[in-house]
Order: sequence, then structure tokens, then C-alpha cells
Amino acid sequence: MRRTDPYEKKFPERIKAGKIIERLIKKGKLIRPHFCSVCHRRGIIHGHHEDYSKPTEIIWICRSCHTTISLFKRYDKSLEEAFYAIKNPLRWTYIRRGVARGIWWSQDNFRRRA
Repeated sequence: MRRTDPYEKKFPERIKAGKIIERLIKKGKLIRPHFCSVCHRRGIIHGHHEDYSKPTEIIWICRSCHTTISLFKRYDKSLEEAFYAIKNPLRWTYIRRGVARGIWWSQDNFRRRA
């Protein structure tokens, strides 16, 4: 009998989507790119799912962009807002500082500050 990880119990849909992608990559039906689709940096690329019920709809992004998108998602912000912050690093600095202080900077706030 296989022991289950607490993460697997808490997020079974994430695990299932990840396993589907792994199988498709191993079979050669899906190719993991070498560049991030957001910032275009080369490196280890992660598959990001916006909806786990559609496991083959993936955004291929680097770890840095994945962290950014996850942070925006936690605060119920849109993917477009995350992409805007990634492409404007100075503005992203203001967001990180604000989140660290418990303040969420809206797009209007950091447009004025930059």
C-alpha cells in the first residue's frame, strides 16, 4: 500500500494534472520549452495551470514568473496584472515591498509611484 503525502490529499487535482503533463512529456506528445513564455529567460521551465480541470492548457514559465503569478493569484489579481508587473521590474519592486508590509499595491498606486 502506497503512503500518501499530505499535499496529495489536500490538492488531488493538482497532482493529477501534473502527472498527466509528465506522461505527455515522456511519450513525446508534449515538449517542454527552454524559454519562459512571459520574460523569455532561459532556464528550468515550469508548467502553470490556470484551471486544473483542463490539464493540457499550460503556460510555460520560469520559477521567478511562476512565483509572481502565484502571488498575484493569492490576492485575486488577474494574469494580465501579473504579466504587467513582470515586464516592469521597478513596479514589481513596489508590489513586493507592499506585500511584505501587508499592503497590496494596486496598479494605479504603483503607476503613480514609479
